[in-house]
Amino acid sequence: MAVMKGLFGDERAQMTVELCTVIPVCLIVAAIVMNALTFFSECATFDRIGRNAVRIAASSPADGESTSEMEAKILQLIESEMEGAQVTCEVRGRQVGDGLGASVLGFTTFELTYAYAPTLFGLTLRPSIFGISLPELHHSVSLAVDSYTPGRLLD
Repeated sequence: MAVMKGLFGDERAQMTVELCTVIPVCLIVAAIVMNALTFFSECATFDRIGRNAVRIAASSPADGESTSEMEAKILQLIESEMEGAQVTCEVRGRQVGDGLGASVLGFTTFELTYAYAPTLFGLTLRPSIFGISLPELHHSVSLAVDSYTPGRLLD
């Protein structure tokens, strides 16, 4: 029996080696899962807050308010609800007026984009680890509204 033990080697501390091999893989998988779940949660929050911001700021603008002013209001409303969020807003739509900007016909489309940078359980990461780039994730939503100004008749 002693001869066989010498041939196959000592198996003590084998579990320690296996544990040291498995723990980094488990931490990487856990970080990926946490980032994915956080991104999905932030996207759902962004969709809800973005729709409310467009509904509040753009559905009934003040008299003479331009789309850039509405855009600034939308960004301010979103950033006040989502602290630390990187949000951009683009206005796409057709504005047809009588030369004075008095009437707006058609729909105005607001495209909101949310950018999410991956983290390591809340700690910021470098843009690349071991030569693997970690790009920002982007989520966009487009909302079209008929910007009606109360008290103003359309041509």
